[in-house]
Amino acid sequence: MTTSNQDTQATSGKRAHELDLASMYLSSAVAGAHSIGVQLTAEREGHREGALSLDPNHCGLNPWGDRTWCSQLAVRALQVTATRMRTLDPSGHGRVHYRLTSEEFVYESFNLIEHPRASLWYLVYTREPGGAWVVPLFEGKLLEVDTTPLALP
Repeated sequence: MTTSNQDTQATSGKRAHELDLASMYLSSAVAGAHSIGVQLTAEREGHREGALSLDPNHCGLNPWGDRTWCSQLAVRALQVTATRMRTLDPSGHGRVHYRLTSEEFVYESFNLIEHPRASLWYLVYTREPGGAWVVPLFEGKLLEVDTTPLALP
């Protein structure tokens, strides 16, 4: 499969920016967390530096999926390096594979996947033994709570 020069330039431009990604609330914990955040620097020579945040707090949700209350446990923040792997997408979608590494990972691995055509990011968490989980990630600012009062018509 080939990509146009325009697609390549658009994808490269996205990599030049910092990343601030977050999951929605996960009812079933993944890696001990009910929400996951990834904050990374702009890509430089195939690498990004930053943090993986694992939030273990249990929360109540309203009908919109917004958190109404949460326990007050400490968030686990791990320093990570994301390395762009030279792997071809087996499905031909042009996805980009980053392997996250940290001194904290022992029997687990995290892979960050970018799907440029879908403007989508997701995290694949694998624990040995035990299986794998896929966690969709969104721009962090999209999940921030807006406390501005709504104007009624």
